Amino acid sequence: MVSDGGPPIVFLTPVLPAAQGNGLAMRAGLFLEGLARRHTVAVVVIPVFGAASTDGGFIGARAGSWVTLELMDPAQAATWPSVLLSTAEGRHRAQEIYPLPAVCRQLSTEGQAQLRALIDGVRLVHVMRSYLAPCLDYLLDDEARPPVTLDLDELDSGVQRQLGSREQAERFARLERYYLPRVDHIYTASSEDARKLEEDYAIDHVSTVPNAVRPPAPGAPVQERYDLLFVGNLSYEPNVDAALWLCEEIRPLLGAVTIAIVGSHPGPKLRALGALPGVSVVGDVPEITPWYRASRVAVAPLRIGGGTRIKILEALVHGRPVVATPLAGAGLAVGEDHGVLLAETAQEFATACRRLLLDRSAAAEVAAAGRGQVTLVEDVAEEVPVDPVAPVAPATSKSPLTVNDVVPLIVRLSRSRRHISPSRCKDPCPQDPDSSGGPPIARIFQ
Repeated sequence: MVSDGGPPIVFLTPVLPAAQGNGLAMRAGLFLEGLARRHTVAVVVIPVFGAASTDGGFIGARAGSWVTLELMDPAQAATWPSVLLSTAEGRHRAQEIYPLPAVCRQLSTEGQAQLRALIDGVRLVHVMRSYLAPCLDYLLDDEARPPVTLDLDELDSGVQRQLGSREQAERFARLERYYLPRVDHIYTASSEDARKLEEDYAIDHVSTVPNAVRPPAPGAPVQERYDLLFVGNLSYEPNVDAALWLCEEIRPLLGAVTIAIVGSHPGPKLRALGALPGVSVVGDVPEITPWYRASRVAVAPLRIGGGTRIKILEALVHGRPVVATPLAGAGLAVGEDHGVLLAETAQEFATACRRLLLDRSAAAEVAAAGRGQVTLVEDVAEEVPVDPVAPVAPATSKSPLTVNDVVPLIVRLSRSRRHISPSRCKDPCPQDPDSSGGPPIARIFQ
């Protein structure tokens, strides 16, 4: 941690930044690495996916401080609509963006007070993912605020469309239309997403910070040896589908192969795959490096979903050739000379895997080519922009809404009860309350 002695930067994130684990935590870790090289950083976790795990030392070595804020409980959430509709700005927000995506959560009264105190007098506020932006409504309305930057990583509206969730996709699209012009700078992980922002939202204050990974940690491989390795968040529906496709349709075409499926929160459906010959399903592991060292080929058989694939980069930096679907490799340089063989059908996937398993020389060449293409955190962190930018002026409020405008808003908020399924969350699963309980109007704000 290095500081220039100036005011700190506040970094809002839904998860604890980390060197490994799920892709969101690794992405947050990349930005923390860059921000902390020149400034004191206060990490603020807004735990929309459940309680933050304990810090294993990564944050302590980089951040000046870190805290997890409290979310609204159901009783507070039930009163939030009246608070929202009590101001002109709130009524217009309700009209333009509510109901919010189900992953959005509001801070408790105490959490809001803590956030205001933390942000008072800072140099810059950096936000990880669009669904945290509503927590900063008060700040974005303030003409004297510090600059606010936003790392989208990927477009959540597009991810939800890939998942077939039209309602959540539209909610995210409303969120993006409202908040993206209001923040001062936006970062994406791929140039394709940056281009889409410019085309779809006429956003020109956007730049790309590519995903990056760290060199493998030292350590011996796990005791068992595996032919194929699939790593990912195993509660994320596209990864569940990928693991099932790998084991139920691709594996039979390969004959006697061994497969390790490693990742957080595997459900009963994936746990059951462990009964298949040669298949091992493993939950959270303290270090992923031993699993790569124990495996010969990494696979990414995604058929649905979106975003850039940090796990492919992780496999390449560990010196493993990768077989992936075109969707899994979207946003990355792919091909044999980049360490990633593409395959679309089960037969094509099995053929590519078989080639790498049978021809060790070819596998070594593909792996070497891929490892040479990987971008390391050490290189990208130096490029993470940290200099404050001029704040965008708050949007001017429209004419006051009449009672005829407000009543439909209340009705719309009251009727919206749908909550996102945990299996549709790309990032770590939220601890969702029972969708049948609680006052209907509170469901949106929970």
